Amino acid sequence: MINWKEIPFIRLLLPLIAGILAGQFFGPTFTGLEYFLGFGVFLSGFVLFKTLSFQWAPVYGGLIYVIIFFTGYQLLLSKNQSLHPTHFKNHIQNKGNFFSGVVIKTTKRPKTIQCDLAIEHLGQNTDLLKSVCGKIQVTLPLDTGSIHLKYGDKILLFSKIKEISPPKNPSTFDFKKYSNNQNIYHSAYIKESKHWQKISEGHGWWFLRTAYHSRQYFLNILKKHLGDTPEFAVGSALILGDKSQLDNTLKMAYANTGAMHVLAVSGLHVGIISWLFLLLLGRIKSKQLYAKWIKLLAMLFLIWSFVLITGASPSVLRAGLMFSLVFGGILFNKNTNIFNTLAASAFLLLCYDPYLLFQVGFQLSYLAVFSIVFFQPYIYKLWYIENPVGNWAWKLTAVSIAAQIGTFPISLFYFNQFPVYFFISGLIVIPAATLILSLGLGLFIASWIPGVEYVLGKLLYFTIFTMNSFIFNLSQVPKAVIENIWISGGIVLLLYLSILFFAFSLPQKHKKVFWISLILLLGAISWHVLNSYQNYHLKHITFYYNYKTPIIDFKSHKEVICLSPHPPKHSIVENWRSKNGIKEVYSLDSNENFTNNNFIKKGRFIQFYDKKLILVDSLLPQPPQKVIEVDFVYLTGNNRVTIEEVPLHFKSGKILFAADNPFWEVEKWDKKCRELGLDCYDISKGAFIDDLQ
Repeated sequence: MINWKEIPFIRLLLPLIAGILAGQFFGPTFTGLEYFLGFGVFLSGFVLFKTLSFQWAPVYGGLIYVIIFFTGYQLLLSKNQSLHPTHFKNHIQNKGNFFSGVVIKTTKRPKTIQCDLAIEHLGQNTDLLKSVCGKIQVTLPLDTGSIHLKYGDKILLFSKIKEISPPKNPSTFDFKKYSNNQNIYHSAYIKESKHWQKISEGHGWWFLRTAYHSRQYFLNILKKHLGDTPEFAVGSALILGDKSQLDNTLKMAYANTGAMHVLAVSGLHVGIISWLFLLLLGRIKSKQLYAKWIKLLAMLFLIWSFVLITGASPSVLRAGLMFSLVFGGILFNKNTNIFNTLAASAFLLLCYDPYLLFQVGFQLSYLAVFSIVFFQPYIYKLWYIENPVGNWAWKLTAVSIAAQIGTFPISLFYFNQFPVYFFISGLIVIPAATLILSLGLGLFIASWIPGVEYVLGKLLYFTIFTMNSFIFNLSQVPKAVIENIWISGGIVLLLYLSILFFAFSLPQKHKKVFWISLILLLGAISWHVLNSYQNYHLKHITFYYNYKTPIIDFKSHKEVICLSPHPPKHSIVENWRSKNGIKEVYSLDSNENFTNNNFIKKGRFIQFYDKKLILVDSLLPQPPQKVIEVDFVYLTGNNRVTIEEVPLHFKSGKILFAADNPFWEVEKWDKKCRELGLDCYDISKGAFIDDLQ
């Protein structure tokens, strides 16, 4: 049975998460009045609890949960800077704005530098700048000035400020949602270097500036010994949390083998660091209280220095806080429940930044650790191996399997794939990561000793090279990854309920609870099969957003006929096709004719089942011949057609404006359509999908 008294923070964490979710989905629907009313009710309940009998304890506990719920709700709203009256969005001028702020983070792109900026002042000119708040994403041209920007630099810019747009094609990455969850709602694009300048430096938090400076110092040491190689990219990610050097080939190889977690500094890395620090501090033998405090403060300083230097990602924050609490208990001889410690670290982090809840790294990190702590002992007991090496390998495999139990539903939801050989990669990358991290720390310490640093550098390079080679070879094994698995949020919920009931059934071997778990699992599988069946029978036409050339998909069962003058970008079409179970793609140019059982294309006329489409990419013939009845008129190709001409040639259900037309022409078309009562849609606002069902 679960002893809830040992895990009070789990009971407190659940209503906090519920409140944060309510704040995210309902926004500022409620005022602070509810919070203070709730606090008043809490005080009343406290008085009742003290004055009346113990039977009122459940009421008192319920009131505590209500207060924590509203606390989570208010924490999220208070953290949302866009709701503050001083947010810069309330002072934006459409013609352009002067604004200054402090650089928070920079990311190098092939031709640009992307900066997250904390805006401090904004106005129409530099003499009338108002104090404002809020964060913005700024894109600067790559030059000798922008490439050296760092945390704490203050810059002045002039640009139009725009709200970040939602994705314009179906099932593509939602950058707007991703940015909003980091409290960034607007962006600015600086085309020329003359429109920005660095004002000063040394702003922001001193400790963070020192941490980033130290990271750059250590990166230079790694580059000196590893060169500009894949080994440097992996080493900088694994040791220092800098993923900027990782290319798509490396990312794909590690992701397809289930080893991507090793490149994200997390509990494994913080655990190794903490273990090394504990060995070092273990030489302080005194049992006096002051000695314990010295050990604890030194441990906290070292752990959190590592957390900040490696970028303070959600997984590192979780690990840093968890190990801080664990070591505090060890040093003061306090027995702590690991589940309660995990919940306490999550509770404190969410109180600090409730938006962490919506970051994939935070979700995966906690789900993995909770699952490992609970399921690994049960899995390990399934097979007893006397051989020490075999026993060690089975322990690592049990850890990998346990982590997958907790993370596979949400991994499928976000990444749509499952690495088949994750248990094999874990046997190599976990010990390799331990060795790489130890060698990296040794190299940093001995970087001023010529002979020693040379040997450590060569060992580090060889170790990373060996690990990379293993990962690349494993990723080439047939069926190394199962791709194109699309599941809905409802299926994710059923899977986690199934896992939860399965976990409840294990300690006391409750058969009824196990059967509930199995029924929930079968329900999730049935739901997925039903979705796949429905997708197979779907027929639709997708007019994609693409400002260069038009792209149209005609989907029937598992086949797509794609009309496009050039092969479309993977990022535009691939996810939508994958989600719809597409196996075959036939490409057509707009000048080609083609006919099959359900598709006819002759010239600019297309019929797909009972839907008729006409492509208008040039001036219409004059005078009109006869009126043709179609479902869609698709205006494309930088067209100079007037809307008044369209009804003279076509009787159309809807007029579509392709995204490759000039925006001023589209504005005129849209205005004229409204005047004439014609149904129209501008694809520059987002893809248009016509479902034939």
